Amino acid sequence: MRLTYHPQPGATLIRLTGQIDATNHAALEETLRRVGHGEDRLLIDLRDLHFIDTAGMRLLVRLCSTGAARLVNVPPFLQHLTELLNLPLRISAPDSPAAETR
Repeated sequence: MRLTYHPQPGATLIRLTGQIDATNHAALEETLRRVGHGEDRLLIDLRDLHFIDTAGMRLLVRLCSTGAARLVNVPPFLQHLTELLNLPLRISAPDSPAAETR
């Protein structure tokens, strides 16, 4: 997995590339916890995520259910899984203005 960090006024955009699984979800959780900046929104861009296991899904659910993060550019496979399992993920519209930083 590769993580790209894009600080913006009022938000921090994190773009994840690759996969989230048992080998890297703990390191990802620690990294995401560290990049939070008080009142800034944490946006997690998943457009380049290719795989996520249950540990990764639990991490995203925890971040979203506490209000710590919002997901953007969620791939169709993850959107479908979220709907099937009725998961409380906070998903923003694709390519929202805050997610445009590259």
